[in-house]
Amino acid sequence: MGNDSGRAQEPGNQPVVVVAPKRRHFAGFVVVLLVCLGAVGFYRGWFAISTREETQTHKVDINLQVDTGKIKQDTKKVAEKTKEEATQLSAKVKEEAKRLREQSK
Repeated sequence: MGNDSGRAQEPGNQPVVVVAPKRRHFAGFVVVLLVCLGAVGFYRGWFAISTREETQTHKVDINLQVDTGKIKQDTKKVAEKTKEEATQLSAKVKEEAKRLREQSK
């Protein structure tokens, strides 16, 4: 009669949940994020690939160039645009809060 297979589980005896699928999802998310960053980088001109083949040895040199100046320039533009939009949104929120305070009086 020591067999518990027919009984319902007690509330405190919950089965252990394995979290491995979450790690796999996180790794997949990181890979997708890196691919997107690479695609945006090539589109924006942050990265460039060039090749050169030597005809005598049949070797191919592949070079990856990173334009850090372009990356800094683009991130600066994004930061300025974000700050500008945040300032505008903040002003709208303050206006709306002021209007609601006046209505509640």
